[in-house]
Amino acid sequence: RDSVEGAAAPAALALPSQLSGGWASPGAPRADDWAPTFLNPSVESRADYDHAAGRVSTTLVYYRGQGVDRKLVSSTNILVPMRDRQWNLLSEGGREVRAGGQSFSVRTAQILEQGTPVGRERRRLVVWRMYWIDGRFVGSDVMAKLVGAKARLLGRGDEGAALVLHADAGNVEASHALLQAFMDANATALDALLQRTRDTR
Repeated sequence: RDSVEGAAAPAALALPSQLSGGWASPGAPRADDWAPTFLNPSVESRADYDHAAGRVSTTLVYYRGQGVDRKLVSSTNILVPMRDRQWNLLSEGGREVRAGGQSFSVRTAQILEQGTPVGRERRRLVVWRMYWIDGRFVGSDVMAKLVGAKARLLGRGDEGAALVLHADAGNVEASHALLQAFMDANATALDALLQRTRDTR
């Protein structure tokens, strides 16, 4: 889904149907697929991307004009709500990533589909979550706040985004490898997309 809400200035952002390296969207994301919860972003865009190696699902949320009711880094922005009936957060961790000429950390998670879906096994998702602030990817909440504060002090604004990727490639390490392949191919393009959005402020 794509949604736009009021902000300090209009922000326009939409994931493209085609990305680099042969990654292409098959259409709208499945309605029953997992997605993270981010409250009151200026713009949110979701897309699935297929490749010979597998599928990566992408959520991109952008924040402009942050304040009490609109925060990129917030405890209310979560992967799985408490008492969720469809998904269970199994574990969280971290991983060092190099992609698009940048080295940065990502926050990782494993999420298990609850119940026994008819005709198939339960999905075990591997999730990568990162922020994009002041032209760079960062992983932790603490680093995101520090980079954001520095950007504001230097007069570069308070804008930022969260990029959340997930995949189910059959096992955990294969899913990590698929997410790494996606970022290898597309970190530069996603960075440029976010830069263009920031430049419209």
